[in-house]
Amino acid sequence: MTRTPFVPALAALALSGLLAACAAPGTPSTSQGAERHFRAMDRNNDGVLTRDELNPELALYQDFARWDVDGTGAIELDEFFEYLRQNQPPR
Repeated sequence: MTRTPFVPALAALALSGLLAACAAPGTPSTSQGAERHFRAMDRNNDGVLTRDELNPELALYQDFARWDVDGTGAIELDEFFEYLRQNQPPR
């Protein structure tokens, strides 16, 4: 039997619940849904989002530098989750 580390599993569960509880229409409601959305936007399948892969009307595009926390010129999945978390409408 393989055991899942408690802290990462708890963090994934909390993120999933947070996204589900706060989701606006048209936004992913679970961490798996958010990851699928991220992968769909990642047109070249390199595991990151660059500005040229994003719709210029999205807040993620318009404030790209804010969400590219590590300054790599790309949005990684964890940065995308943080973007979603901070941009959910209040309950």
